[in-house]
Amino acid sequence: MEDYKFLIETKEIVKGKPKQVRLGLKKLTVYFNGEKYFVFDSHCPHARADLTKAKYLKNEVQCHWHGYRFNLEDGKGKGNNFQLKLYKVKIEDGKIFVKEKKEEEQENLLFFPEVKFKGEKDDK
Repeated sequence: MEDYKFLIETKEIVKGKPKQVRLGLKKLTVYFNGEKYFVFDSHCPHARADLTKAKYLKNEVQCHWHGYRFNLEDGKGKGNNFQLKLYKVKIEDGKIFVKEKKEEEQENLLFFPEVKFKGEKDDK
């Protein structure tokens, strides 16, 4: 399993209950809807709320702070332009392995304009 990293054993994940897991310095959430395991960044891309406290539907998560919703299949915001970062998941011998999705596999819909601070000089 090239580039996949062990995350957690499936027996540690309870159906319908999100669980936060660390992968290096990253905090990821693992969610099992009874059919499929989903792994994604633990923080909402809107305001960085902890998504382990969010409301979960079959293939969707709704942030508990501002109600932003995201599709767990593709990470796209529902009614918003934010993108939830997803991870590819493989299950082998009761273990969950993950791999970061490449940018071409997951569209990044959030763009920040260049910000200039007061008193900052332009390099041009």
